[in-house]
Amino acid sequence: MTLTPRPLPIRALALCATLLILGGAAGILAGALGPWAIFRVFHNIEISLPGFVFLWGGLSLAVATLVFLGAYRSPLLCLLGALLVFRWTAEAERKVPERVKFQLAGAQLEAASSVNRLLDQFHIPDVQIADLNTPNPDLLGAGLGWTVKGAQVLLLGGLAGLPGDPVAVWLFTHAVRGRCRACGARWLLARRPRFCPACGTPAQLRGVRLCPHCHARARRGDRHCAACGTALPSALKNA
Repeated sequence: MTLTPRPLPIRALALCATLLILGGAAGILAGALGPWAIFRVFHNIEISLPGFVFLWGGLSLAVATLVFLGAYRSPLLCLLGALLVFRWTAEAERKVPERVKFQLAGAQLEAASSVNRLLDQFHIPDVQIADLNTPNPDLLGAGLGWTVKGAQVLLLGGLAGLPGDPVAVWLFTHAVRGRCRACGARWLLARRPRFCPACGTPAQLRGVRLCPHCHARARRGDRHCAACGTALPSALKNA
């Protein structure tokens, strides 16, 4: 069986989609390895936490890794992965500052409480590990934004490559039904019938030129059928 090569525009679109998918996965990877949380302890020591130490960053890192391991061949899977990363980063934007403040508050109680009790005896101000009143947006690092931008590029690549994805095409042809313009009968597009199974009318789209003898599809300007050589009528035959 000889496979028909895809047209050049389709191949170019698939190449662009692959490049976008890989670029988006690289952005997600860089974001998950980058800082998602930045805070200061003892007023002048800055500490940053990478995204993969949080659940949402670890899941985003897993998506990027799967894309590089071979999922880039399926734009549909990449599209779903991008949507998941969007959901995780939106949740992380709310939850990461809360987790950081919770951990800092625990450290303040455990590590500094004994020291502060001793300082209170000498009327010395308490030691504060970190400012728990810091606004939540100020605790977020740049890595979260990189992850979101990477997911946007991954989503764009998935959408661009979706028409050529075999899984998406299979789902489309097995979910969408064609309809006979003569009798109204319906059938799955996966059947690809040349004739209506109910009335025998050629199952072609409107405006398609058909050979009256073998019902092969003809191009505009053809005077004879390329399949059987029959002379073609000048008017378009509509199903």
